[in-house]
Amino acid sequence: MKGLSNILLIVILLFFSCGAPEETKEEMKMEAENSLRQADLDWSASVKDFDAFIGFFENDAVMLMSNAPAFNGVDEIRANMEGPLSEEGFSIEWVPSHVEVANSGDLGYTIGTYSMTMEDSTGMSMVENGKYLTVWKKQADGTWKVAADMGNSNEPMPGH
Repeated sequence: MKGLSNILLIVILLFFSCGAPEETKEEMKMEAENSLRQADLDWSASVKDFDAFIGFFENDAVMLMSNAPAFNGVDEIRANMEGPLSEEGFSIEWVPSHVEVANSGDLGYTIGTYSMTMEDSTGMSMVENGKYLTVWKKQADGTWKVAADMGNSNEPMPGH
């Protein structure tokens, strides 16, 4: 009987020494999704600072834009995006409407809408609204970087 009471005492001590339960997987996933949503919003806010903007890309990222070839790697993205993003009258902002992070916690994507303003060849301001999909990878330091980005316009093709 003494052995049984000792075992019971050990079980009780172990139970109370464990402390509060760890975060659930669902809570951890929600935190990761909130972190990714904030990264996407921070990226949108960085557009006026091109170095900050380009810093969100992984070195081997891919950018897929309408009416252009794929830009492969951060150097090619920089070479093709720096001019357009710095043009007079250009602005873009986007907002994620859906954020998903894999159960592994190291890969996720954002889907949302964007609004872009630019000047046409006559200097008239025009607005394009569209949607985007961005694939993100979590880095060793906990930050999120863009692995692939794609957007397209909601506007109908000319003549349709």
